[in-house]
Amino acid sequence: NLLTSYEDRPKAIVTEQKLGELVYVFRGIEKGRPVWRYVLVPVSKLKELEDQHSSANINVLEFGRLIEYLSNGGQIKQMFGWGFDPPRIIQLWIEEHYDPASIDENIDLIYEKDDIRLCTIQRAVPQQKLGFCVYYHRKEHFHYIEFYNNWELSLAYQAGIKNFDRIIELNGINIEKDTPYELRNRFNIDQNLPVHMLVCSPATYIHYKSTGKLLHSHLRTVHHLRPVYAISMLDSNTNAKEVTVDHHSFCAVQWENSCTISTVPQSAVFKSPEYTHVNDVCFIETAGHYRKGQIIFKGSKFIPPQQLICDVFSNKFPSLRHVHLGRIDYSTYHSWTTSPSLQFVSIFSCKSMSILAILTSCPNLHHLQVHIFPSDNNVFTSSTPLNHPLRRLIVWSNYTELYFNDIDRFLAYTPNVEYLYLQTVYRTPFIHLAEGLINRLHHLFRFDCYIREMLTRDSRIGNLASIHKMHSCFYGIQCKEENDKCRIFST
Repeated sequence: NLLTSYEDRPKAIVTEQKLGELVYVFRGIEKGRPVWRYVLVPVSKLKELEDQHSSANINVLEFGRLIEYLSNGGQIKQMFGWGFDPPRIIQLWIEEHYDPASIDENIDLIYEKDDIRLCTIQRAVPQQKLGFCVYYHRKEHFHYIEFYNNWELSLAYQAGIKNFDRIIELNGINIEKDTPYELRNRFNIDQNLPVHMLVCSPATYIHYKSTGKLLHSHLRTVHHLRPVYAISMLDSNTNAKEVTVDHHSFCAVQWENSCTISTVPQSAVFKSPEYTHVNDVCFIETAGHYRKGQIIFKGSKFIPPQQLICDVFSNKFPSLRHVHLGRIDYSTYHSWTTSPSLQFVSIFSCKSMSILAILTSCPNLHHLQVHIFPSDNNVFTSSTPLNHPLRRLIVWSNYTELYFNDIDRFLAYTPNVEYLYLQTVYRTPFIHLAEGLINRLHHLFRFDCYIREMLTRDSRIGNLASIHKMHSCFYGIQCKEENDKCRIFST
């Protein structure tokens, strides 16, 4: 091996790594002997290289640049040697002096305009993962993001973060000069608080650094994206099994850096009701903006007066966007008109006519939450088909069994749903329900659930693998519990 002697070992880099290149080890046969070579390969050629990897003859220079180094003996040498694998000392030297690729073949480094985003994420529980790893580019001195598998399901992606984004600020603090250890500590501290990240695309980062301009959250070109919050404990390290509904409707909030206390509806708080507690710090929507505040009190549920319900769904509050109504009296539904401003409605009890009346009265409704109580029988009944533009639907039914026909009829009214959360007791095979969902909801992008399938082992059909194969939105489903009486599927 050419690198066994001290004189031949590397002392300094000669071949500098460029942005968008990664280190690749070519292995082959020369003169009847195995040989390896280290080469810097552009990310854009990686797929072509992998397609030809099994070829008997590959011209290494067609794919990249041979790595050269200055040896302890003062000579410039190529990084290669005899054998199947480089010596461990060489592998460690490469890892120390060269970085992983900080882009992939989908990243365009040509700058056209600023792509800077302020993204906000609220975990359901402090231990919940955000869905990405943070890496540090030692030569260029920047921190960047790389997603795990199933990245489209991650909180970070939903918040507007993209693969290989450069991190500029975390929770209002510029972290560009942080070491990897310091940044990791920032993520681990105060995990109960919202995660506020300023990120930008690689092209934007290169443009700002090459022109000497500073990146910060007060630039006019920063996109302030809508906060997202988790409604399940997917990717959580906790063992909690079931999502339960918080029946509280209002929160008293003390705003950050202010002595002001305001009362806001739970629907304005960017944290799912079942995970919202007193002393939590959350982002809250108010007057079209997002402010950080601490919850100091939670109000109790109430049954709103009939006249209030009638007014809400008859456009008597033309600026009203979000409403959390508790157990409503639907007897006045025949006198409702329309309320085009409503985008979010949450009710804790329902009859079929109240659901249909809400959909009819709210033509621009985006998000509907329904909690069904045990006394609510005959939940969904036949009616004239309604092609409502609803995008997000959450249905809880902790103790009331929902039949497939019930669910299917309701989804027939809301065929444009993209996100669905379903929690219920189910006495037929869950796989049949899953099949019905994808047949009915052609725009479904994400599905979360807590389904208690009440079937004995002999009556069950399908397993977790067969459910995952049906549609990508089912990848996050796990079988949390299984015994002789039931299986519990949840995300």
